Parts: sequence; structure tokens; C-alpha cells
Amino acid sequence: NAAYLLTVSPNRWHTPLKFKRLRMRWLLTWGASYVWQPPMRPGRRRELFILPSNRTRPLFDLDGNLWYETTFANGQKEYL
Repeated sequence: NAAYLLTVSPNRWHTPLKFKRLRMRWLLTWGASYVWQPPMRPGRRRELFILPSNRTRPLFDLDGNLWYETTFANGQKEYL
């Protein structure tokens, strides 16, 4: 679960402390901080990723469901 990942290893590049500091930096710089946990797939580890707040925005669809539109570094847009 997310609590376990935040205390042990949020992803393969960050320690828990580094991850939390980076998330706070996004929050203080851009006014928002988004963390994404991709769906679990067989053979892949559970990870948490910080989505860039300057390229992520919350949206509501016609049914009132909350989605997040994010643009990744390669220019690809996704709705999470």
C-alpha cells in the first residue's frame, strides 16, 4: 500500500526522505503536489511517482468523476 511505500521505498530512484522533500518542493513552488501510483501489473513493482504540478490539472467528466490530465516529458497526454 501507499503508506508502506512511503516508509520503505517509494520508487526505484528515491529514498523515502528524498521523495517527501521533492514532493514538498513541488507543493511550495507550484502550489500543488500530485502523487500517482500506476496500476499493478504482474512482474512489476509497486511504485509512487510525483507528477509535475505545472503539467497536471484536475478535470471533471460529464458524470462528475475526477480525472487528472497530465503531460509527460515526451509530450504524451494521459488521463489518470
